[in-house]
Amino acid sequence: AIGGHEALRDAVVDDIALARLVRRNGRRSVFARSERLVSVRMYHDLHEIVDGFTKNAFATFNRSYAATAVATLIVLLFQLFPWVAAFAGHPVAIATVLLMVLTRAILFASIRYSLAAAVFLQPLQSALWLWILTRSMWVTGVRRRLVWRGRTYDAGDTRFGADR
Repeated sequence: AIGGHEALRDAVVDDIALARLVRRNGRRSVFARSERLVSVRMYHDLHEIVDGFTKNAFATFNRSYAATAVATLIVLLFQLFPWVAAFAGHPVAIATVLLMVLTRAILFASIRYSLAAAVFLQPLQSALWLWILTRSMWVTGVRRRLVWRGRTYDAGDTRFGADR
């Protein structure tokens, strides 16, 4: 026995917490693709996606404002700026964007995601992630409010995974 639900009661990202708990107790965990056996849908619309990831995005960076600022800067510089520079006609930025699109197309094809999303939606997806991260930092960091499983918690009383 590894502690059951009680061991995960304050873990915001309980799937990661469960894997950490399993390994901490001397057992192994594996990552396996199983789309031929099971189908899971985390969220049904954009509102659920934003709310769901708002709950844990800031916690992913251990509630560090500095780490969150660095992550934001990285997304701006390496995910959004190349698109802006490419549209302005900068040749290096155009090559960078083409490489990004090719990389995403290969990745998306391997996991059977939409190639149109890989090619056309990357700047929008990056902007959305910046919004979610900023919102998460505000809601769970500054306001310390975390809505999870129909309840509202003080975000400071929760944890990312099985860290305690």
